[in-house]
Amino acid sequence: MKIFDIARGMLSFRDLCASRPVCKSWSDLHALPPYLFPIYFWEDGSECDFPDSDDPNFRNCLLAAKFTIFHCHIFNKDQLDFVLQILPRIEELSIEIYGNDDDEDVDEIAESWDPYFLSTAINLRKLEITIEDIDESTKIDFSILKRLIYIDSNTHITYENYDNRVMELFGGVCDYFDETIVAIARNANVGQMMRDVAANRVAMSFFVDWVRARGKQKPYKLFATLNRMRFATLDSKEGSVTLHPISGSFDLDYYITAFSDFSNIWPDMILKFHPDCTPEMKQLFLNMINSEREKLDLPPYTLNVH
Repeated sequence: MKIFDIARGMLSFRDLCASRPVCKSWSDLHALPPYLFPIYFWEDGSECDFPDSDDPNFRNCLLAAKFTIFHCHIFNKDQLDFVLQILPRIEELSIEIYGNDDDEDVDEIAESWDPYFLSTAINLRKLEITIEDIDESTKIDFSILKRLIYIDSNTHITYENYDNRVMELFGGVCDYFDETIVAIARNANVGQMMRDVAANRVAMSFFVDWVRARGKQKPYKLFATLNRMRFATLDSKEGSVTLHPISGSFDLDYYITAFSDFSNIWPDMILKFHPDCTPEMKQLFLNMINSEREKLDLPPYTLNVH
């Protein structure tokens, strides 16, 4: 590799895009080493010092460059169609897809939705996927995505041809648990759960079995989340639930339902607080938890817990 190409490979991706028109040799990115940092494909790229996703030069640069970590926000079919061209080379993908929440307008993404759109990402190892305001199904075929070992999802996904591979992390929505999802979760080193409305029977049965196993069943730890924000770490071997600080507007009903489920299934859990929890945050948690424990005639927790 030429010294010039090595030096050019040290430029930021924005500078690489800006310098491509200088001359023909500069427009060729194939000779450069792979870009090692995340690429952001956002409508407003200034938030992360990248060009906007509709910038033609940026798009041409993406098609010509070597990179494996990709973060994208999708709001229309044009953006999705372009991203599909990128997916075969991607190893770590964070993708957020937003449908049209206005019932009077046509949702162009939903109209042309392909449930297997992720199947083009044949090198994918890590997937974080968020889908909002799209009711169409999404499917993941493990026989195609042979390297996939990390999934964090906020949406209903149907999993096909699961081959009992070990997962680094598996996160899903407990409203939609089925036997395949349970099998995946039981092969994950770390689990992550959220809910849309309420955990279904399969999810609750999985959680009961996991608590009773006392560390003898994967996942080794479970994270309880709201919109990917972790608010509790559950450790069945230790018998503990560690609460994390929460920020922004509080969805009290969401947390109260979670703490009600914890108390019903795990009445003797050891309660801990993350070091970053303030006294006020601890008291907020205690008020929510103890109101649910009182309904079950369980003793309250106090601020003396760890």
